[in-house]
Amino acid sequence: ENSSTFSSPVLSLFEQLCDAQFARLIAPPERITQIEKVRQEVHKRLSTNYKFSKEFKNGGGVDIFGSSAAHLASPSSDIDFCVRLPRFALDLVPKKKRLEEAKLERVSLESSCPVMDTIKSIAAIRKEAMPN
Repeated sequence: ENSSTFSSPVLSLFEQLCDAQFARLIAPPERITQIEKVRQEVHKRLSTNYKFSKEFKNGGGVDIFGSSAAHLASPSSDIDFCVRLPRFALDLVPKKKRLEEAKLERVSLESSCPVMDTIKSIAAIRKEAMPN
């Protein structure tokens, strides 16, 4: 007995709409490659610049965040960079630990997002609707 209130055709249409939206949002592989090449070029130019080379030798770097990092960047999206420049060889361990904590907080926040709840609901509905 299926407890779902959606009929199979409605569920199928809903799945098709969701699949189309996800396909529209996900960046194509060539865009992801392009973003990484830009990141590498920025890193190369900054790390070889006499004003920044010491910081890069002491753990500095270039990170990508936002839609680009989430692979949701469209061809017209900007690329969000974070340039890490640890002045005077500061100890990066506490900062890296905080970065990891922030990443975990983000995952927790995103997993509690209503969109994620909708995705989980869709998965549950699919599971219920699929015969074993």
